[in-house]
Amino acid sequence: MVDGPHRMPPLRRRRLLQLAVAGSGAFALGPLLAACAPSGSPTAPAAGAIKRGGSLRVALDSDIVGIDPHGASAGVDRNVYTSVYNALVSVDTKLDIIPDIAESWTNPDETTYVFKLRPNVTFHDGTPCDAEAVKYNFDWMLDPANASARRAELADIKEVSVVDALSVKITTKTAFAPFLAIIADRAGYIVSPTARKKFAKDFTRNPVGTGPFRFVEWVKDDHVTFKRNPDYFEPNVPLLDEVVYKPVPDATVRVTGLKAGDTDFLYRVDAKDIADVKGQPTLQVFEGPGVGYTGLWLQTATGPLANRDLREAIAWAIDRESIL
Repeated sequence: MVDGPHRMPPLRRRRLLQLAVAGSGAFALGPLLAACAPSGSPTAPAAGAIKRGGSLRVALDSDIVGIDPHGASAGVDRNVYTSVYNALVSVDTKLDIIPDIAESWTNPDETTYVFKLRPNVTFHDGTPCDAEAVKYNFDWMLDPANASARRAELADIKEVSVVDALSVKITTKTAFAPFLAIIADRAGYIVSPTARKKFAKDFTRNPVGTGPFRFVEWVKDDHVTFKRNPDYFEPNVPLLDEVVYKPVPDATVRVTGLKAGDTDFLYRVDAKDIADVKGQPTLQVFEGPGVGYTGLWLQTATGPLANRDLREAIAWAIDRESIL
């Protein structure tokens, strides 16, 4: 579809770390909600309860693999990306595409997208986030020498070119409907070219983006800490001073920590624990449809599953209605 410019209000729609969009099923939040929910959001407390400061402690299902959206491919890593990075575009809670680093864009024909970037946005290391930086990111992901995990997602891109300091044009090989949705995810997160060149393969442990929080440290199997970015481009955001992610593989331990006040947020609550969490006066549970999926990945090159008949038998044996 060919249409005109897209403009939306500032990023108030970016819910707390975009958790409502990224999560699925049910998730739980402790008493810090009053300190960090954006005013006017569906989960925000009454006006006057919004406070600045504090630390949000988030329990993850496992430790992260890396903090490089273009290199790492682990699902758990997504949970920390929105702290340190912004993408060209984002999604709101209705899954509509909205501006992020790009304040607007046009789609003059079926294979052309021209993005107008927000002015005066800088990476945490002071590097300008301009059209050259955006082009560098896409060129890096598309370069086979870098073996980017995102390269296949962007395979339909024909060319990325700089129009002016704050405008970048992306041309696709064919009309490609999912393009905006793809760059609202990891393939669209923009990292500092200066940091990428400086740290090279160690960038995953030294992430530099434009996001609301700056990376502080990653202690393997213990915690990942981000501090408030005082130069974030959205006024008065973030409200929190820091976000600390801790890997807690055991679901029961995660819920126990939430109930005890040692954790403030869980992305996911198992069905068996929802009634218990709902019964806690200091906790809130949010439920809704998710955008995640679960799949079976089969080795078909060798072994018994190389037999197509056996694979078809497995497919027929799955009761999809019961799963739904």
